[in-house]
Amino acid sequence: MNPRWPLAAALIVVVACAPHPLSRQSWQRMPAAEKELYVRTLLGHEQVLMRKGGRGHRYTSAPITYVRRIDERFAAGEERPVEEIWPQLADGAGSPAPALNPEAHGA
Repeated sequence: MNPRWPLAAALIVVVACAPHPLSRQSWQRMPAAEKELYVRTLLGHEQVLMRKGGRGHRYTSAPITYVRRIDERFAAGEERPVEEIWPQLADGAGSPAPALNPEAHGA
């Protein structure tokens, strides 16, 4: 067995498991079931942070609620990736952001 094989395997795992920002375009192409699964992973990550005593945010709504909120943000013209929007959706993070594109809402 090649002595470099374990190093190559470890590198592949690290690259595959590294977080990849989810763009607006990628989110909008995802089926609803995949969006909900993605939000569930974000919720799980926050739960781990809170249990470790870290900076986890509190999320108490159902995953589909966060999917709808992200969809609403993108429909209003938000361009940032999901990971940058996510902390603003936490309980106590303030009211939902105002529409970013007033023309899209008939204003």
